[in-house]
Amino acid sequence: MKKLFVLLAFAGMFFGLMSCKMASTDDDTTYKVEGGVISQATYNTAINKIASWGEATYLNIAALRSYLYNNTESDYQVKTSVSLNEVRNFLVSKGMSNYEVEKEIDGIKKIGNEIVFFTHATDSSKRVWMYVTK
Repeated sequence: MKKLFVLLAFAGMFFGLMSCKMASTDDDTTYKVEGGVISQATYNTAINKIASWGEATYLNIAALRSYLYNNTESDYQVKTSVSLNEVRNFLVSKGMSNYEVEKEIDGIKKIGNEIVFFTHATDSSKRVWMYVTK
């Protein structure tokens, strides 16, 4: 039952991205969004990698995405042709402030990719990662 709940919650994240259609001031660029469930230890390692960067670059973020992908324990999903407005609406729905959301959107626009982490809905020893790239 717990596994079903996690799967449904994670699937809802991506289906929610599909259904959040609103007028947008962003261009027509679409993005690939992917993510999955990782352990707390994998999350801690990822945070340490980020802390060691002099600055966030496309290559740093892409390498971190590979690390997360290779250490994903469950519920990996991918969605293509996602607009920035859909990403924005999803992040707001996850409880991020407008300021935090715009900071993430700016990173996507300037760098070309971004990773966001969320707490797991039912298991405090797990985290959910989401990667957005052009």
